[in-house]
Amino acid sequence: GAGRGAGLEEVLRAVQRIVDALSSCPSPGARELGTCASIGIAMYPDDGGDATALVRHAELAMDRAKADPATPWHFYSEDIREQVQSRLRLEQALSLAVTAREFELFLQPKLDAAGGELAGCEALLRWRHVGRWVPAGEFIGVLEELPLIHEVGCWVVEERSSVAS
Repeated sequence: GAGRGAGLEEVLRAVQRIVDALSSCPSPGARELGTCASIGIAMYPDDGGDATALVRHAELAMDRAKADPATPWHFYSEDIREQVQSRLRLEQALSLAVTAREFELFLQPKLDAAGGELAGCEALLRWRHVGRWVPAGEFIGVLEELPLIHEVGCWVVEERSSVAS
């Protein structure tokens, strides 16, 4: 943002001092331990007008730094904000999908490789949302992180039982 200019160099020098200090820490005993820093940076006032917002945004930036081992620090940015908002929208849509029973279950046969006979089936969860099939890779991981996964799991078992009968 526009307010970062003058303080940016000072912030980067401080970050570098922290990284240098952590990398030069002595290891206990004879074993050498590798240390690494993950630093998230949020700057007032562009990234938040109060301490709570700044800390929250710095934590989001730190998560981004942890995900990129090549860079020990990361600034909070608009794309992080958009990613967080997108995730929140997805969580809300999944919550509504569970209530509205927007999921469908498809059974895919599994054949024995040796004899070609039916060995079982795999249950595939599909989600039709706002007129399109949402790829499983876009929602399964998020669903697994939410408490809703238990409700969906119970529904899958019930649905599979009624389909298999």
